[in-house]
Amino acid sequence: MKNKYIGKKCPYCKKKLKKNDTIVVCNTCMVPHHLSCWQANEGCTTPGCSGSIDIVINQNKITKHEKDASNSSVEQIETEITTNETSNLEIIYNAAESKLQNKVPILIEKITLLKNQLDDTLFAQCAFRSLTNKSIKAILLDVVAWDIWGNVTEGVEGFQLLDLKTSRESVFGQTTLIPITNRNVRSIDIVIKKILFEDQSMEECEESYTTIPTQSLLINALGTKEAVNYYAKKTTKLAKFVPVVGERVWRCTCGATNAIEEKTCYKCNIGIIEQQSLYQPETIIAETKRILEENRKKEETRIAQKRETSKKRKKRILLSLVAIILIAGAVYGIGWHLIPLIRYNQAASDVKNNEFDSAYNTYIALGDYKDSADKAIETIYKKAEYLENQEQFTEAANEYKRISSYQDSDKKASNCRKEADYREAIAKFDAKDYDGARKIFKELAIFDYSDSKEWLKKSKYMLAENALDSNDYYTAYSLYYELDDYEDCIEKKQKSQYLYANECMTQKKYKEASDAFDDLRSNNYEDSEDKCVEASYLAAKDFYDSKNYESAVTYFERAGDYENSISYLEDSKYEHALELIDNKDYINAVYLLGSLGNYKDSKDKINEAKYAYVKANKKADDLTTYNYLKALKDAGYSDSTKIYNDLYAWKVKVTAINNSENGTNNCSSLRYYDDWYFHFKVTGGTPNGSEAIYCKLTYGGASTRKSKLNDYRSGGTGWVSWGLDSYNIYNLTGTCTIYFYDSKGNKIGEDSVTIN
Repeated sequence: MKNKYIGKKCPYCKKKLKKNDTIVVCNTCMVPHHLSCWQANEGCTTPGCSGSIDIVINQNKITKHEKDASNSSVEQIETEITTNETSNLEIIYNAAESKLQNKVPILIEKITLLKNQLDDTLFAQCAFRSLTNKSIKAILLDVVAWDIWGNVTEGVEGFQLLDLKTSRESVFGQTTLIPITNRNVRSIDIVIKKILFEDQSMEECEESYTTIPTQSLLINALGTKEAVNYYAKKTTKLAKFVPVVGERVWRCTCGATNAIEEKTCYKCNIGIIEQQSLYQPETIIAETKRILEENRKKEETRIAQKRETSKKRKKRILLSLVAIILIAGAVYGIGWHLIPLIRYNQAASDVKNNEFDSAYNTYIALGDYKDSADKAIETIYKKAEYLENQEQFTEAANEYKRISSYQDSDKKASNCRKEADYREAIAKFDAKDYDGARKIFKELAIFDYSDSKEWLKKSKYMLAENALDSNDYYTAYSLYYELDDYEDCIEKKQKSQYLYANECMTQKKYKEASDAFDDLRSNNYEDSEDKCVEASYLAAKDFYDSKNYESAVTYFERAGDYENSISYLEDSKYEHALELIDNKDYINAVYLLGSLGNYKDSKDKINEAKYAYVKANKKADDLTTYNYLKALKDAGYSDSTKIYNDLYAWKVKVTAINNSENGTNNCSSLRYYDDWYFHFKVTGGTPNGSEAIYCKLTYGGASTRKSKLNDYRSGGTGWVSWGLDSYNIYNLTGTCTIYFYDSKGNKIGEDSVTIN
């Protein structure tokens, strides 16, 4: 595949990008740069853009010096990339949104599925952004995968990004390609499983997630650099983006990502509430215009005053030099004025005669004579208009691009380029180069240019027709699937899928055949029901023979009662459950064994799996642990009763002994004539369980048993008070002890205090 960036100009050095250059592409504005230029500018050169590196081309050509000098994104280029030409990789899937897993300080900014055009191998490519000040050393992740029909398929488990050294907001992982062995994968997701920090602390990650807000550039939202500067003066000089707030994070105008709990930006120290209250686009634009108008009027007044002063000075000088001027005018008039005037008028005549190059060269040669410099630019613009009218769109686009900042040149250059591409695509379509036409129309369709979307469908349809005619049934199906209800695509999609499934059966690709027939039988297509059952059985047998019991379960279930499928299904479930136990996936093992009833020793294995889960998860608030442990205790399994009693034992701890009810004073002694307060906290019990708490006080040889204090849940707090008159004992000192009991009379806590 041709590298599309070759020949484009690097915006920093203005030189063209060459085939062997190391090229980096910004992940925000997608502008390519030389790696060395990116480093010299310390980031993207696009005004207002603070993006990081998205793509590295020819990364194997980066020298040690360049690696050492590069920014944090480039430092993390991984050696896992084995291909020499990243330009051979085609994007076949892009995640629509960035996401953030709950309680995980890493933003997953980009998830892309790539296909190598040379050998059809697949790779996952991801970009992560650190949201924590703690340096991350490594992450463990899974790649979850689906095929084109939306079925969960084999992805990648336990992939590790190692030797990281991150700071907050640094981007990493974007240059590592993660190989995916299953070539049927067509969409992916990333789940971070574990994080290892530089201080050797480790964090297990939750899989639930939320999407995060995207930001637009202030320059795009407000329209002018002056308006951006106005907002920046009100907030921070780093302001580049529109501030946005999401469910778990908010993004500052400086581009930094902050947790929702952080009220001010960690980077620029400006609060999100202040930013949002100040971001009033209509007010900002109107105020900017007012200020610019005031400045313009001030400048005009200053210039007028300066001109008036200059006129007076010139008048005095002119009176004394009039003779010299007259003589000089006579001698040099022809050389200094008349000849340039003639050339100036000739250039104007050349423009009228469409001799644009000649006119341009003349204006340039005239230098600062009159408005020659402006006329030179105007000439290029008129040449571009002429070429556009002559339908020479590529040449016109090149001319407009030369003066991109002049009037609407940049927009016209873009339109001419699109029109040139559009016509090239139609020519390719007419020449039956449908794939070439499809690629161009696909790019144009992004911009909704003309009727490119319709032409894109036509190109795909013809590619599908050709694929079907040449017995490339899978390609035909994929294209018809993309086209949905276009023309007769639904009918032909089913036809090509059916033929593909039959072809897979012939080639003994039973899994692929089963998947295809399974999709078709839902629509009662021909004999897909019977063929799906047969293919599923054969696929399941292959999986069973290769000891892939998990997949065997899936396909034996799909095969129903075909031949001896039920017997095989039971054995596959049993063997897979044993694998799950070995892999410490006890919950799924229990579920699978539970579906087997009395098969072999399934009931014993269920208790074994439950016991292993309990031993690994001795957490009083884990509902699964509680349910498993209760069942094991009822069954008298091993030492489950002891574990149950130890884990769910009720305990009461006195948290403060004082002479006030607010629990803030912790006293080592009390006066005998004061009221005495004991503040306590209750812990233990089963998840969501409660217990009646009783207490007894002993003092001076006397004791009392209190009635039930209350029903408490784990973590509950309370207090108990006594007055001296409760005992009718006065002027007595010594030790006072409080005892706590559960509803069964078991002592579950005590504490003492000296009475003075």
